[in-house]
Amino acid sequence: MRHIIFSSALLLLFSCQQTAKKMPETKTPTPSVIPPQPLADTRKKELDSLILNYINNSHNELIMAARKDTVPEEWLIDNLDAQDTTAYFMVHIGHDVFDLGNTNPRFATDGWIYIQKLTKKIYEYDVAKDTLTAWKR
Repeated sequence: MRHIIFSSALLLLFSCQQTAKKMPETKTPTPSVIPPQPLADTRKKELDSLILNYINNSHNELIMAARKDTVPEEWLIDNLDAQDTTAYFMVHIGHDVFDLGNTNPRFATDGWIYIQKLTKKIYEYDVAKDTLTAWKR
C-alpha cells in the first residue's frame, strides 16, 4: 500500500513540473465576408439626386415639416438589402437635433426610403406596418 501511495506522489510531482509546450503562433483568420465597397462617384451622385428629389417632393409629414421650418435634411445610404428577386439601397432620412446650448446631439429620423438598385424606383418604408409602398410624386 505504501508503495502505491509513494508511486502516486512521484507521478504527481513529475507531471506538475513538466513545462507547458509553446503553442505555435497562428495567423489571424481572414474574414469570409467581403466588407462593403464604397459607392462609385457616379452611382452616389445618381442616388443623391434621387434622394434630394424625394425630399423636395415628399408627402411625408415629418419631411414636409422640416422643409417648412428650413431644417436641413440629411441622409445616409444605410445598406444594400438583397431580396430574392431584387436589391434595394436603404436610405435613412432625417436631421440633427440638439438640446439647449448645443448639447446632447442626436439624429432625428424623418423617414426611410428604399431605392431599387436596377430601376432606381423609390419606395417609402412604413415602419409600423413593415411594408414598402411605391412612391408617387
